[in-house]
Amino acid sequence: MIAVLILIAIILAVGLAFYATYCGLNVHKELILQRLAGVDARLRARHKAVNTFIDAAQTVMVQDEAIIFAVRKTIIDINKLPNRWNNNKDRFNLENDLDIKLNTLFTAAMKYPEIKSNVYLNKYLQEFINIQSLLQPYVVEYNKTLKAFKGLINSPIGQILAPAMRIKCDFVEYYIPEN
Repeated sequence: MIAVLILIAIILAVGLAFYATYCGLNVHKELILQRLAGVDARLRARHKAVNTFIDAAQTVMVQDEAIIFAVRKTIIDINKLPNRWNNNKDRFNLENDLDIKLNTLFTAAMKYPEIKSNVYLNKYLQEFINIQSLLQPYVVEYNKTLKAFKGLINSPIGQILAPAMRIKCDFVEYYIPEN
């Protein structure tokens, strides 16, 4: 009798573990997609702010046209990617490349006294900095959710359930360098 109760308890525990993992996989996948939507909205706002700044500063920054061209080309390349996040590795690689180019652009912009003294250009620059600072918490939440999702998929039960549920972890972490 005790052996039967132990067997039932083991089956129940395994069943609960499978159910919890199943629910966790579904919930975390949806959370990742929501977090990606938040990150995407901030990244698009950043692109808009950068383009606004470039439009205003381009006539002043004539010696740095190559940097401006590289930034604009990267933003165009990012926007050419499909809106679905199944290609987020490509998108995040381009966004990381854009981060490097933006640091170069804003370092170069600070060499121009016309930009430092121009109220409008400073306003556009401040708008970019605000968007960049708002982006960081969204990225942190996305990366934390992704880490939990990967943990579930890599668990023994996740290894069994993920293929059966057709869930893959093709999401990648996104890194924003500290400015």
